[in-house]
Amino acid sequence: METDDGGWALVTVAGTITTSKRETAQQDEFFPLLDVWGEYDAGSFTSLRSFSRLDLFYGLLRDDGEFMATRQRRTWNLMIWPVGNASRWRNMRTEDNIRRAANYQQRWWPKLPEIDYMRLSIDYGNTFQRRQVGVSVTGSEYPEGHVGYYLNPENLDERPSCNSGGFNAGKYMGPGQLLLWEVFEHSKWTTQWFQCHALGFEPHADSFDGYYDDQDVLFWYRTSSP
Repeated sequence: METDDGGWALVTVAGTITTSKRETAQQDEFFPLLDVWGEYDAGSFTSLRSFSRLDLFYGLLRDDGEFMATRQRRTWNLMIWPVGNASRWRNMRTEDNIRRAANYQQRWWPKLPEIDYMRLSIDYGNTFQRRQVGVSVTGSEYPEGHVGYYLNPENLDERPSCNSGGFNAGKYMGPGQLLLWEVFEHSKWTTQWFQCHALGFEPHADSFDGYYDDQDVLFWYRTSSP
């Protein structure tokens, strides 16, 4: 992948879901990128065969390395963010890094590392907006277990919205417009890797339909920014 001066390696494909997320991952820990499951397949870039194998790159993880999320079917929107804490990514499921909610089927989920910037593109990575103010990880104020990042969270309503703010509006964006991992695994959520639309920020968000079963999200890693 040559986007933004290249150096990217494919590490996870949140692609086709077979029956359910647990069935696809063949285990209870099914979060793409955050958990380890499936067989690595570089050809999944086109086939969308799902796997999550960041563990194969643990030896290369650095705090100043970067992740990138792209969509295979909607390729114009990209999101780049720093690893932030390589040790946290290597030990995402340790006891001191998980949050619990006794009232939900998915009883635990990891907390993402804090980051100090994210870079967003709406033109296939030709230009980027770098956001450094108001970048925040989801926290315990949302006990239903949202896992994702916010922009300007002080402006958020009571709970994250799929349509809050806008890319060029200078307003906040909830994780539903960026990346918001879906923690539930029942009913309509069995075929949703993410809540709302992954990388669903403007200007193309109005072209999305109302059912959030995106199964074409690709995750990449590189050792440092150019």
